[in-house]
Amino acid sequence: MTFSKTLKTLILTILITITMFFSQSPMVLAGVSALNSIEGDAKLGIYPTDASSNVSSILANNDFTNTNGTTSTSVYVPSSWTLGAKEQQKSIKYGIVDLSKLEDNAKNYGLENDKPLLTKASEEQVLMFNSTSETAGSTINYYQSITLDSDSFYRISVNAFTSNEAFASIYLDNDNFDKNSSKMDSLNTSKNWNTYYFFIATSPYKNQTVNINLYLGNKTAPSTGYALFDNITIMRYSENKFDALTQVLPENTKLIDQRVAPITITTDNGFVDTDFNNWELESSNGEAYVERVSTNYSGSNGNLKGIYPGTNFSLQTQNGLAFSATNGSVNYKSPEIKIGRNELYKISFYAKGSITNGSMNAVLSGTIPNTPEDEDDTTKSASLTSLSTTTSNFSNGWSFYSFFVKGSSLYDTTLNLTL
Repeated sequence: MTFSKTLKTLILTILITITMFFSQSPMVLAGVSALNSIEGDAKLGIYPTDASSNVSSILANNDFTNTNGTTSTSVYVPSSWTLGAKEQQKSIKYGIVDLSKLEDNAKNYGLENDKPLLTKASEEQVLMFNSTSETAGSTINYYQSITLDSDSFYRISVNAFTSNEAFASIYLDNDNFDKNSSKMDSLNTSKNWNTYYFFIATSPYKNQTVNINLYLGNKTAPSTGYALFDNITIMRYSENKFDALTQVLPENTKLIDQRVAPITITTDNGFVDTDFNNWELESSNGEAYVERVSTNYSGSNGNLKGIYPGTNFSLQTQNGLAFSATNGSVNYKSPEIKIGRNELYKISFYAKGSITNGSMNAVLSGTIPNTPEDEDDTTKSASLTSLSTTTSNFSNGWSFYSFFVKGSSLYDTTLNLTL
């Protein structure tokens, strides 16, 4: 990490572990990655590691209290939700109903012969699908799209109720989600309100657009009877809070995890270890220091006063680098990273810091051997400058950065990452 000489009182911590990613095609992605944090000085205002927040507002009308017109007498269109395909719907009622007015509207709801109870699991207004035909059955759904931030951790919960003969389904549709983990299919609650949970760890590479789909029946089969939905809640967590909640999954829970577990790269692929023992100091000016830190770090030389490991390391990561400067700069360089001919790579890391003046930067550089037509080798480099030091109570201030590399068509080459 490069710091300018104008720095004043900087505390930066960087956490890296070696990872390799494989796709189903011959393309190989490899790189350096950091999966969570070491805590800095408490005076820096680092957020707690068990952060959680209700973010249900990203889903409009999540409790089905807002309506926009009617679908039939006393049955209302849910605002912000889109009606999907309807099949075999000759005798079907669908939309928002008010269970507190069930006695007066049971016939309008098609529930005169089978009245669901209003319980703590529901509010007065709920979303209803009711296939009133005893033989034909129906498939019908409402859906809404939401955006989940990259490199983030969520829990989506849905309350559902079905009559004895009905079955309902919940889908979180996203092309990048595992299909089995992102659905609760053919649910029958036997006239009870049940809560269903999806825990989601999103990819660090990009935001995820998710369609929340609520079905009577499922995508391939119709259902008779009726289904009710209510109170969709979305919670956001820090990684360690998320990991603690998902170590043992309770009933009616699915886990969607887009994180990629690290794999130590062998000598043939560049790196030998994940402990930074083969990294080296490239340059240092003024009052600037860098030190390897881990879960057992105690600040041995006193130069990194206030930097210590907290409880917010990732489950996959135990080591990191800590930089400190009061008026100076310091660079630390990785060992050589082998870049195979015609192969594609991603080299990434997490970083955070507190900077009052100056910047922190990362440079990836290497030399391509000359060709018969060229007299000199060619130096290639790419930089990420002025890395962000904004804090997040969900990531303990860490930000994710990546370099994408395409290998030479003629030669294997090597690169170094300088921080």
